[in-house]
Amino acid sequence: MAKYILCIILLISCFFPLFGYVEQAEAQAEEARSSVKMFAPVVRDQYYPAGEKQQFEQFLKEPEAEQVASINYKGKNYKVLEKNFEEWGLYSFISDEDEVVTIRKAVGNLRAIKSTTIKYPEGYIDEIIASKTDIPGERIMSGADDPSFENCVGFLPEVEGYTFLSTESTAYNYIIDPSGQIGHLSLMYGYKKSMEKVAFDPDDYLPVHSKAEAKRGLLGNYLPAIDYGFHDVDNNVGWELTAFAGPDQNLIKPKVLICLKTDNKGIISRKYFSLIANNVEKDKITLCEAGEFFSELLQCKEYYEKLFADAMAIDVPDPRVVDTCKASLLRSFITYEYSHPKYGVGYYQGAKDDTFPPTTTNMVNACIEWNMYKRAQRYLDYFVDNIVSDDGVIKYYGPAVDEYGQLLDTAAQYVRYSGNDNWLIEHKAKITAIINHFRDLHQQSRRQRKKGELCYGMISGVPEADIYREEVRYYFSGNMWIWRGLTETGRVMRRSSDSELRNLGKILEDETGGFYDDIMASLVLVSDFSSEPVFLSPVAQLQKPFETMTQDRFASYTNFRYYAEMLASDFLPVEYKQDIIEYRRQHGGELMAMTRFMGHLDDLHSAKYGYNLLKLDRVKHFLLGYYAHIAHHQMRGTFNAYEQVNIQDEVKRTYKADYCVPAQLVTPLLTKWMLVLEEKDQNILWLCRATPRNWLDPEKQGITVERASTSWGLVDFAIIPGNNGGYDVAIELPEKSFPEKVNLRIRQPGGKSIKKITGDYKANININSEQDYILISDIESNKIVFNVR
Repeated sequence: MAKYILCIILLISCFFPLFGYVEQAEAQAEEARSSVKMFAPVVRDQYYPAGEKQQFEQFLKEPEAEQVASINYKGKNYKVLEKNFEEWGLYSFISDEDEVVTIRKAVGNLRAIKSTTIKYPEGYIDEIIASKTDIPGERIMSGADDPSFENCVGFLPEVEGYTFLSTESTAYNYIIDPSGQIGHLSLMYGYKKSMEKVAFDPDDYLPVHSKAEAKRGLLGNYLPAIDYGFHDVDNNVGWELTAFAGPDQNLIKPKVLICLKTDNKGIISRKYFSLIANNVEKDKITLCEAGEFFSELLQCKEYYEKLFADAMAIDVPDPRVVDTCKASLLRSFITYEYSHPKYGVGYYQGAKDDTFPPTTTNMVNACIEWNMYKRAQRYLDYFVDNIVSDDGVIKYYGPAVDEYGQLLDTAAQYVRYSGNDNWLIEHKAKITAIINHFRDLHQQSRRQRKKGELCYGMISGVPEADIYREEVRYYFSGNMWIWRGLTETGRVMRRSSDSELRNLGKILEDETGGFYDDIMASLVLVSDFSSEPVFLSPVAQLQKPFETMTQDRFASYTNFRYYAEMLASDFLPVEYKQDIIEYRRQHGGELMAMTRFMGHLDDLHSAKYGYNLLKLDRVKHFLLGYYAHIAHHQMRGTFNAYEQVNIQDEVKRTYKADYCVPAQLVTPLLTKWMLVLEEKDQNILWLCRATPRNWLDPEKQGITVERASTSWGLVDFAIIPGNNGGYDVAIELPEKSFPEKVNLRIRQPGGKSIKKITGDYKANININSEQDYILISDIESNKIVFNVR
């Protein structure tokens, strides 16, 4: 007996250290999780340095700098100066009459270039990937301040990838590698791809150097003209690469102008090059004069400034927002081959992706929203005339059902906003072919089933091109968007001068109500209302709720696309929209409100998601995704946006799938809606529905928007901090047509609420203090001016 007792004692003494190790390991793991959740990095902004405005104003008073060229441009003589501040620079063109034109440089003092290094907590990336909750997102939103670029930017390493140069007249492009090499990217799918053919390599003209710090930006902050700086500390060598494609070209392939500036141990030199593509196999690189480079650079600035001359103009305290929008629009324009759509570059430059419908619907919608109606019509005309067949079929290898609905909605949006009612008459045959095809499918589905039966009245089809051979089912995203497309085209048809279109519009008005009821009945039958949050199935069949939104391919596609499209169709009641958002948010579907797809991020459809965060007044949630997209889904200096980006990489993050137009247009679309949003199903116009509170800091310039497009006409407004501690508000609506109501939100710093409104205006103005907005109704004059305190 004593022997057994002794054995037990020995066994216990052996296991006690193990128990101690387990407790210690658990404590360490909990400490690591706690440090991840409490992590709040601060990152220096190297692209928009403090004090820049004062430096610029001082330079204009005393424009002294190094003269780098003399040019004659449009009959005027200019001397060209280069001025470099610590973190940025300027090219200035000064005429004999002392006229000054400036182009901002992203790069200043080459020796000041220094990458930001962030030390992340141990296990940080693994923890946020494994979590069902959005750890950094919750951390940011728990703060008193709104999400901003500054408080989002440090939570992931910077994306380092390529950008490209091209023109609107050609689909041919030159890729700019992060190293500064200019050439052609492999057309294979994947990431971290090497240049397939190098046309220009800075190393051929540089002194001996090793690994260098880098800063990559754009000239003018938004022009499709790169400005890259590098600094090798060990060898005391720096170099700056500036390059652009002359925009006003009728060339099949672009001409690129290059300036390579070298700082070799304090000795500055510059070389200028002209790069012309003769064919894919041969690129001609020759030395050129400084005068040619700067003459074409000045032409580049003028060309793109003119392009925005009649577009919506915004002036807000965050210059990054303005630059991102303009750069994104221009980059999308130069992706196209004039009117012919191109989905992207690299793998996505292939002809098979040209007719992917979201490229065109996103592009046309962005042009409509930014008051570029002629451009919108050009792109829309081309697609309908050349890519939609006579029987209404989109000529694409896997058109999704929802994409037909979105095309109808985009066409209706163009007609409503532009007032071009003849467009539908001119394209009546193809538009009615699409409409009647889906009307027939709806009626056929009703004939095949009894009312109350699952899928009664529902339309089956492809939900996504990547799975077009394997997933032909009754998807709610497709049905909801067909309903929306029929609803919107029916509305514009009812006002048409064409009797046939008017009659069809009345038929659609009658039929869409029943279609709505059919879809909703099926959704209720297959959704799990016992789960918390409620689980809405993406497909009309019983579906077990997802453990996580990235657990498999189907869950990932639901998270990335199907849910976003169900929301954006504006079909669902508010409570169902909230259910989708909460289910997605609590089941690993988001990272800083960006969209997770399997093990990476995919923001291709995030404009649709952000649109609904806006409409549901989830303002901080919207701003989180808005700024996270700019900080983490795009290159921070060039704003180049990729279809997919990695969450985790060895050093810096890179793209997972190539650049594409729909991802590039996320920020311009969300910015317009943040500032000016029209309710589709109500006669209401929202102004500043989700602007950051710090934009109305009394020490800043306020918010000004000009020529904002709406279905009533163009709208101008301004909210300017006044001398009395309040804000002077001026709204100018179209003269001939007003919305029934205008809701103006004034989100003040510190959460201050509106107390008093004074002014001489012909309207009824009330304060909704609970939701922090001003309701303007019974409008009698298109000009409304008042003061808010």
